[in-house]
Amino acid sequence: MSYSIALGQPLSGGKYALLVSYSGSTNIISEVAPPSFLGFGFSYRIDAKKSLMLNASLGLTESVPDLSVSLGWNIGF
Repeated sequence: MSYSIALGQPLSGGKYALLVSYSGSTNIISEVAPPSFLGFGFSYRIDAKKSLMLNASLGLTESVPDLSVSLGWNIGF
């Protein structure tokens, strides 16, 4: 079973936003700590239909990468 919790905060009338999240999982493989991440995100709204997102996750256990970074581009139709 996987679980997560996140808190987000829009800034400057929604032009920017910050996100903090925690994700984890129950034990999958015996003798290996279950996956656990702490995530941070930032988004920038370019206009009503476009935004850029930058996210980073820190691995809290040995069963996940130490650092993961992603960049996203959202386009609405």
